[in-house]
Amino acid sequence: MPIHEINSYILNNFNHKALNLISENSKITQRELAESLGISLGSANYCIQALISKGLIKIKNFSKNKNKKSYYYLLTPSAIKQKANLTLEFLKIKKIEFENLRQEIKLLEDSVEKISQSENSISSNRVS
Repeated sequence: MPIHEINSYILNNFNHKALNLISENSKITQRELAESLGISLGSANYCIQALISKGLIKIKNFSKNKNKKSYYYLLTPSAIKQKANLTLEFLKIKKIEFENLRQEIKLLEDSVEKISQSENSISSNRVS
Protein backbone atom coordinates (compact mmCIF):
# COMPACT_ATOMS: atom_id res chain seq x y z
CA MET A 1 0.00 0.00 0.00
CA PRO A 2 1.52 3.36 -1.02
CA ILE A 3 2.32 5.86 1.75
CA HIS A 4 -0.42 8.31 0.67
CA GLU A 5 -2.99 5.50 0.96
CA ILE A 6 -1.66 4.58 4.40
CA ASN A 7 -1.86 8.22 5.54
CA SER A 8 -5.39 8.49 4.14
CA TYR A 9 -6.38 5.25 5.90
CA ILE A 10 -4.97 6.51 9.22
CA LEU A 11 -6.70 9.89 8.87
CA ASN A 12 -10.01 8.29 7.89
CA ASN A 13 -9.72 5.82 10.77
CA PHE A 14 -8.99 8.68 13.16
CA ASN A 15 -11.93 10.76 11.85
CA HIS A 16 -14.21 7.72 12.01
CA LYS A 17 -13.31 7.04 15.64
CA ALA A 18 -13.72 10.72 16.56
CA LEU A 19 -17.13 10.89 14.85
CA ASN A 20 -18.21 7.71 16.64
CA LEU A 21 -17.16 9.10 20.02
CA ILE A 22 -18.91 12.40 19.37
CA SER A 23 -22.09 10.68 18.16
CA GLU A 24 -22.10 8.51 21.31
CA ASN A 25 -21.55 11.49 23.63
CA SER A 26 -22.15 14.99 22.25
CA LYS A 27 -20.90 16.44 25.55
CA ILE A 28 -17.50 14.74 25.32
CA THR A 29 -14.65 17.04 26.29
CA GLN A 30 -11.55 17.46 24.19
CA ARG A 31 -9.57 15.89 27.02
CA GLU A 32 -11.85 12.82 27.02
CA LEU A 33 -11.63 12.66 23.24
CA ALA A 34 -7.83 12.83 23.43
CA GLU A 35 -7.70 10.05 26.02
CA SER A 36 -10.07 7.82 24.04
CA LEU A 37 -8.11 8.32 20.83
CA GLY A 38 -4.72 8.03 22.52
CA ILE A 39 -3.57 11.45 21.35
CA SER A 40 -2.52 14.72 22.95
CA LEU A 41 -5.02 17.39 23.94
CA GLY A 42 -3.59 19.68 21.25
CA SER A 43 -4.13 16.97 18.63
CA ALA A 44 -7.71 16.52 19.81
CA ASN A 45 -8.27 20.27 19.44
CA TYR A 46 -6.78 20.12 15.95
CA CYS A 47 -9.05 17.18 15.13
CA ILE A 48 -12.15 19.04 16.33
CA GLN A 49 -11.17 22.13 14.34
CA ALA A 50 -10.59 20.01 11.22
CA LEU A 51 -13.98 18.30 11.60
CA ILE A 52 -15.61 21.73 12.02
CA SER A 53 -13.83 23.17 8.97
CA LYS A 54 -14.92 20.15 6.90
CA GLY A 55 -18.49 20.84 7.98
CA LEU A 56 -18.80 17.49 9.74
CA ILE A 57 -19.60 18.80 13.20
CA LYS A 58 -21.04 21.94 14.70
CA ILE A 59 -20.08 23.20 18.10
CA LYS A 60 -22.45 24.79 20.60
CA ASN A 61 -21.99 25.92 24.17
CA PHE A 62 -24.40 25.40 27.01
CA SER A 63 -26.14 28.74 27.33
CA LYS A 64 -27.31 28.14 30.91
CA ASN A 65 -24.02 26.70 32.13
CA LYS A 66 -21.84 29.01 34.23
CA ASN A 67 -18.78 27.41 32.65
CA LYS A 68 -18.91 28.96 29.17
CA LYS A 69 -16.08 26.67 28.08
CA SER A 70 -18.45 23.68 28.16
CA TYR A 71 -19.42 22.66 24.65
CA TYR A 72 -21.39 20.02 22.92
CA TYR A 73 -20.89 18.77 19.41
CA LEU A 74 -23.49 18.03 16.78
CA LEU A 75 -22.89 15.81 13.78
CA THR A 76 -24.03 17.41 10.56
CA PRO A 77 -25.97 15.41 7.96
CA SER A 78 -22.79 15.17 5.86
CA ALA A 79 -20.95 13.76 8.89
CA ILE A 80 -23.60 11.10 9.35
CA LYS A 81 -23.27 10.14 5.67
CA GLN A 82 -19.45 10.15 5.85
CA LYS A 83 -19.53 8.09 9.05
CA ALA A 84 -21.71 5.49 7.32
CA ASN A 85 -19.40 5.41 4.27
CA LEU A 86 -16.30 5.12 6.46
CA THR A 87 -17.91 2.31 8.43
CA LEU A 88 -18.56 0.37 5.20
CA GLU A 89 -15.02 1.06 3.99
CA PHE A 90 -13.48 -0.12 7.27
CA LEU A 91 -15.68 -3.19 7.30
CA LYS A 92 -14.38 -4.15 3.83
CA ILE A 93 -10.78 -3.54 4.92
CA LYS A 94 -11.21 -5.53 8.15
CA LYS A 95 -12.76 -8.46 6.25
CA ILE A 96 -9.75 -8.52 3.91
CA GLU A 97 -7.36 -8.30 6.88
CA PHE A 98 -9.28 -11.10 8.62
CA GLU A 99 -9.07 -13.36 5.56
CA ASN A 100 -5.35 -12.65 5.16
CA LEU A 101 -4.78 -13.39 8.84
CA ARG A 102 -6.77 -16.63 8.61
CA GLN A 103 -4.61 -17.74 5.66
CA GLU A 104 -1.44 -16.83 7.54
CA ILE A 105 -2.60 -18.80 10.59
CA LYS A 106 -3.32 -21.82 8.36
CA LEU A 107 0.21 -21.63 6.89
CA LEU A 108 1.72 -21.42 10.37
CA GLU A 109 -0.35 -24.36 11.59
CA ASP A 110 0.74 -26.40 8.57
CA SER A 111 4.35 -25.45 9.23
CA VAL A 112 4.10 -26.48 12.88
CA GLU A 113 2.50 -29.78 11.84
CA LYS A 114 5.34 -30.49 9.38
CA ILE A 115 7.95 -29.68 12.04
CA SER A 116 6.18 -31.94 14.52
CA GLN A 117 5.99 -34.79 12.01
CA SER A 118 9.65 -34.30 11.13
CA GLU A 119 10.65 -34.41 14.81
CA ASN A 120 8.57 -37.55 15.35
CA SER A 121 10.20 -39.18 12.35
CA ILE A 122 13.69 -38.33 13.64
CA SER A 123 12.80 -39.63 17.11
CA SER A 124 11.43 -42.92 15.78
CA ASN A 125 14.57 -43.41 13.64
CA ARG A 126 16.77 -42.99 16.71
CA VAL A 127 14.79 -45.52 18.68
CA SER A 128 15.05 -48.16 15.93
